[in-house]
Amino acid sequence: MVRLKVRKMELEEIFSMSPDLILTKEMIAAKLKKDAQHLQEGEIERLIKACIAKIYTHSDEVIITGGVSLNGCGEGI
Repeated sequence: MVRLKVRKMELEEIFSMSPDLILTKEMIAAKLKKDAQHLQEGEIERLIKACIAKIYTHSDEVIITGGVSLNGCGEGI
């Protein structure tokens, strides 16, 4: 429960920094076109980095969370 409360506070902070951001069909289409271009150009690693948000490793499993980020999610991987 504590972890969820901390995550909630993190998300609220993120959303408060961009209160005017509204995800539009055009923004999603542009992201998908860019991803398709990476795929066609054989840049699989770049495409994967653009779609992976976090990787959690535990002694018995690896959890990969993905998503779409308009600001370069996964660039630090």
